Amino acid sequence: MGIADFIRWELRKAPNRPTQARRVAIDVFDRTPHRLHKAAIRWPLPSTQLVCVYRYSNHAHVEALLHNFEVRAALWALDKTHPALASQTCGSGPGGRFALLNRLIGELPEDGSHLVITDDDVTFAPGRLATLVKTSAHFGIDLAQLAHGPLSLCSHDFNRFQRGVIGRRTMWVEIGPTLVFGPKARDELLPLPENSTMGWGHETVWHQAAKNGLALGIIDGVRMRHRGYAAASYDLEAAEAENDSALAKYGLTSHSEMQVTISTLAID
Repeated sequence: MGIADFIRWELRKAPNRPTQARRVAIDVFDRTPHRLHKAAIRWPLPSTQLVCVYRYSNHAHVEALLHNFEVRAALWALDKTHPALASQTCGSGPGGRFALLNRLIGELPEDGSHLVITDDDVTFAPGRLATLVKTSAHFGIDLAQLAHGPLSLCSHDFNRFQRGVIGRRTMWVEIGPTLVFGPKARDELLPLPENSTMGWGHETVWHQAAKNGLALGIIDGVRMRHRGYAAASYDLEAAEAENDSALAKYGLTSHSEMQVTISTLAID
């Protein structure tokens, strides 16, 4: 089954409620997120920037991301600018995801800041986005993402949170929905390729960067809920063709070959 077929199947099937219930129970009784958030209070928040392409209907999610978070943001409205985000919205109108993100990144000063790239359909517990940035900086992870929580729509089980785990050093980071680029990753991995439909398969480039010393990781102690179906409004066949081409370029046949954990993170 290809990625496009998988997504069509996900869109059709009813929610697996017993599985969701088990995940929720594990998440509720897992104290790891609390332990990490408490530890991260002691860690400095590095200078941070954030870019996001948003839809008017998801403005509340973006507002929540920015609430009580010391960050310089550059936003783009795909349809209409929301008044609450107007001061940080650089423009509006349709466009390719990577092209718009590159445009927003270009609006921000190149001052060595960490960079958060996020979609508009994710939510976190209050303060956890700052914890994500602090944790990635504290452990020297150049390109990090948070884990999918129990109710999050997730394309790869490798990205689902692991019970009792603070985080993992990995050879894989997915292209979304929320990423933290440290200064080294910004230098090596940006700008994003604008000739891509959705960026599918671009993980192969980041996997090669990890082989060459870039530190990748998933922070299991910070969990998100991704509320939108992946690529639901895009040309799935074109995106899957890009993915297959990227895998073939590096002699890979599937994402699972890159989904390797090197080590787990531990709080002193």
